[in-house]
Amino acid sequence: MISAQVAALEEGGLEPATAQWLAMTTEKADEGGVRFSYDLDAVRALYDDHCQTDLLPEARTLDDADRLGLVIAGKVDVVPRDLGLKHTYLLEESGHNVHVDALPELLDVVVGTHGADWV
Repeated sequence: MISAQVAALEEGGLEPATAQWLAMTTEKADEGGVRFSYDLDAVRALYDDHCQTDLLPEARTLDDADRLGLVIAGKVDVVPRDLGLKHTYLLEESGHNVHVDALPELLDVVVGTHGADWV
């Protein structure tokens, strides 16, 4: 059943990785179809809270102490490109799923910034 859901989502224009992720969040509906299994009221409350929270001052403090790096997905036009942080990494070819779309580049950032921590 999930493969049919993935195919339908892909036909609707979603990338395969996104379609697979969304299909995992479905369940059978009483009417014989499927529905998303999310508690949409909880999702809305979390989203509203997220939109009202400004952590940029804290991020700047951590950035100044070399304790924060920001990875920006280049194909997503949500995060401003210049937030005034010195440790910002733009992965041009990635969408929302950076770990899927640009894993080698993401690993370069992580190893380049934290590799010494693992020795």
